Amino acid sequence: MKITQRQIRRMIRKELLREQASSDLFANVQALVNQQVSIFDMADKLKSMGHRDANYVSGMGMRYVEVMHNGQKHIVISKNMVEPDASTQIIGPYAVGILS
Repeated sequence: MKITQRQIRRMIRKELLREQASSDLFANVQALVNQQVSIFDMADKLKSMGHRDANYVSGMGMRYVEVMHNGQKHIVISKNMVEPDASTQIIGPYAVGILS
């Protein structure tokens, strides 16, 4: 199978857009933290920023926002409620990472 230059460029462009989208979630959460948006309003604000499937979840004493991003479920939760790992970013009072 032969791959053309055009196909290679298209694959690279897709990968770059995927990486940019990944960082956009973290940048958007940072922007909301800078605006002092609470966890209660974060899902609505993320929806308005293009994360259409952001949902606020409350139960068992925990409050967090779920966001499907790049095919994986990410959560935004108080950094005091989790033990961060290598894939978790701390942004202000929140931890943003993949739900496992």
